[in-house]
Amino acid sequence: TLWLIFFRIKVSYEEPINKKCAYIFMPNHVSMLDVLIMSAYMPIFANAIEAHTHFKWVFYGKIIKIFQQIPINRTSVRESLKSFEIAKDRIKNGRSIIVFPEGTRSKDGKLQDFKKIPFKFAKESLAEIVPIGLVGVEKANPEKSIWIKPARIKINFGAPIKRTEIDNMS
Repeated sequence: TLWLIFFRIKVSYEEPINKKCAYIFMPNHVSMLDVLIMSAYMPIFANAIEAHTHFKWVFYGKIIKIFQQIPINRTSVRESLKSFEIAKDRIKNGRSIIVFPEGTRSKDGKLQDFKKIPFKFAKESLAEIVPIGLVGVEKANPEKSIWIKPARIKINFGAPIKRTEIDNMS
C-alpha cells in the first residue's frame, strides 16, 4: 500500500536483527505515519506504545486494537507506568515493543529530548534497545497536515544496544 501511494522506502541494518529475540525498538517520531511505516517494515512483529487518544479514532483505533497496541495516557505518570508494565509483560512473553523515546512527534523534524520512562522500562525489561532513524517521513506527512505526499523514506536500524551497556547507563 505504501508503494502505491508513491513512498519509496529504503531499509538498512547496521547489524542483523535476531528474529528469536524480543527487542525495544526506539525510533525518532516525526509523523502520524511512523507507526504504520514501522509496522510494515519491522524485521519482526512488535507492539507499539501509542497515545490513548488514537484508540478512539474510528478506523485506525479499531486496527490498533486488533494488533494489540498498548495505549498510553501521557498526561498521567501513573497511567504511563501501567502501559510500560503491560509492555514488560509482552517482552517477557517474547514480543518486541516499539516506543518513541521523545514521547510525542517532533514539530520541526529535529530530534527532541528523550523522556525518562522509556529508558527505565528498558532497564527493567532486560531487553536490548534497537535505535532507529526515520528520515523523510516528515515530508510525507508534516505536523498538523492531514495530507500524505509522495516521499523517499529511509529507515536506519542501528546496532542493538547490549544489556551490559544499558545496565551501565545513567
